[in-house]
Amino acid sequence: MSFVMALVVTLVAVLPLLVLRKIAIGAIFGGIILPLLWLIYYAATPSLVWGIPWSLPSVWVLICWLVAAIACSSYANEHQEPLLFHAWWFFGAGLLALGVRGCSGWSAFRSSDYAGLIGAVETREWSQDVQPADPLHIRQVSDELASFLADKQLGSAPGAIGSQFEVSKPHLTLQMVRGELWYVAPLDFKNFRVWTSVDASPGYVMVHGEDPAHPVTVKSDQHFRYMPGAFFDGNLERHLWAHGYLTRGLTDYTFEIDEQGNARWVVSVFAPAVAWWGTKVQGVVIVNPTDGSHTFYPVGDIPDWVDRAVPAGVVEEWLTYRGKYASGWWNSVWTHLNLTVPEDPNLVYGHDGQPYWVTGITSTNREDESLIGLVYTHCRTGKSVFYHAIGGTDQAVLTSVNNKIKYRNWHGASPVLYN
Repeated sequence: MSFVMALVVTLVAVLPLLVLRKIAIGAIFGGIILPLLWLIYYAATPSLVWGIPWSLPSVWVLICWLVAAIACSSYANEHQEPLLFHAWWFFGAGLLALGVRGCSGWSAFRSSDYAGLIGAVETREWSQDVQPADPLHIRQVSDELASFLADKQLGSAPGAIGSQFEVSKPHLTLQMVRGELWYVAPLDFKNFRVWTSVDASPGYVMVHGEDPAHPVTVKSDQHFRYMPGAFFDGNLERHLWAHGYLTRGLTDYTFEIDEQGNARWVVSVFAPAVAWWGTKVQGVVIVNPTDGSHTFYPVGDIPDWVDRAVPAGVVEEWLTYRGKYASGWWNSVWTHLNLTVPEDPNLVYGHDGQPYWVTGITSTNREDESLIGLVYTHCRTGKSVFYHAIGGTDQAVLTSVNNKIKYRNWHGASPVLYN
């Protein structure tokens, strides 16, 4: 796939030289950039989700056209051939096309589209509903404590697997497993030397999210070949890129346990919603880390055991756009009436067993430490509800806690809102 992409880009890149009948120069230029682009595309796995004319390969075409135009201009100066200056037409047309495409997504023209990315948001009063938070499953282990406990247990695991593998911190995922909150993280390869010397990753680590004293579980009887830390065709992102997801956006690689206790990679699939910007979640692709088999599930058909189809970053993006452009673009740059910003979303499981991103909303005033309300966003469907609420922001709560316990050299971490 990477070679085909590099070949197509190379042929388009040398087009100005071929049109000007500089075959020899075009052949030399193409011979130089073809292996370079092949290497770049294989390493970077560029997505075409933004459209073929607007993707990374097209940017390289534009760069090559610029180089060709400069070379042709230099040649023309030496040989008095004005026709060669026409090579600049290709670069100018490509640059104009990119500019037009970029302007088509400018918020001044599309502010309502940005504000509406989150969809219809129902507004309710806090007292009207029993909020989706289950007191039987309150998280008492912070992210940093879970990471510490996982590392500690891995260091003492049988077989000294900690010498070759490490807890994949970016993929330490809070989730509901058999009715209890757990942090689950895969054991990934430490480096290239380890990857070349072993067949696969041996498994994963589970840290109880409700009880800090609960024993940490290291499951080391697995055989995971497709991992983010693997190389070449074993790399998870490259595996999906080469097997049907070249033209689809992939983000938020999470490691989850299904209903049968099997570990799976769950990757959110997205497409840009407004020109190059904005994110529309289309569904998830679930990957078996052992054999690489994968299945796509659109939003609405996602299995119940999947805890997060809509990433926290996407929810924050939607709420940022909504708070900025709900009253139009001009208000965002001049009037500044009722502008709001979201806090970091927190994962909470409701009394109905469903996962929700709970996001505090506050004003854009940096000195304001009070909430305007809360938005509950279902992690699988993206449906959101806004509740009017009064209270302090996460940062205000942490500051208050830290002021009371700092004399013990303690600090607050991972504030989560419960009713």
